[in-house]
Amino acid sequence: MAFRKEVKALPKDYVIVFDAIQNYAFKVAPYVPHDTGAVLTQLLELFQTSAAEGLDVLAVCGDDVGKFANDLILNARTSA
Repeated sequence: MAFRKEVKALPKDYVIVFDAIQNYAFKVAPYVPHDTGAVLTQLLELFQTSAAEGLDVLAVCGDDVGKFANDLILNARTSA
């Protein structure tokens, strides 16, 4: 519950992108061995830092959010 409060505390555009990435992560979880919770925690920390620095969410993840999400999960899988 506290995790979701932290997500909701982000700027609205960050929340939208976070939720999209979270949904993607849960959809691929059965097929890609990774710790979804750890990936989302790292993403939240990245977004919190970036938002605090005043960066636009697309400056963080780029225009292709799907590619960013895929790369995030693949990198988590390879570093696990």
